[in-house]
Amino acid sequence: MSFGQAIQSGFQQYVTFSGRAGRSEFWFWMLFVVAASFVANIVESAIGSGGALGALFSLATFLPGLAVSIRRLHDTGRSAWWLLILYVPTLVGGALFMVGVFAVFASMGLGVAVGFAGLGIMGLGGLITLGGFAFWVYTFAQASQSGANQYGEQPGTGAAAAVA
Repeated sequence: MSFGQAIQSGFQQYVTFSGRAGRSEFWFWMLFVVAASFVANIVESAIGSGGALGALFSLATFLPGLAVSIRRLHDTGRSAWWLLILYVPTLVGGALFMVGVFAVFASMGLGVAVGFAGLGIMGLGGLITLGGFAFWVYTFAQASQSGANQYGEQPGTGAAAAVA
């Protein structure tokens, strides 16, 4: 699947949470979202829209991104519940990082020990976040299950090729 086809497929299957999505469809969709978000931020900086453009783009691409992620998990033989497994470490790590940041700022004037504890919590949160992100990339980069599975035909073969 090409870059343009992946974007078209993402919007055509806006809330289609069943079926399968191949690696190229998923990664091209992610590339589109990141690149378009970057462009939206540049445009917002130039015109001073206060974040409205980026917020609208995020709202427009949230459901298709969720749908393509679920279909990609289906393609590897996993259920949609794996999204929770993939995002919990990132959320927990991010929360720990923020607690560490607050501890460092709160420790100003309280002593070095509190500041070092805050730095340790920040480091732990950062490691958990990076680990969660690495697991996310590993999971979505895995090869498709060959042939049909419980979620449908393999993308690019049989009936799935006729839809795409």
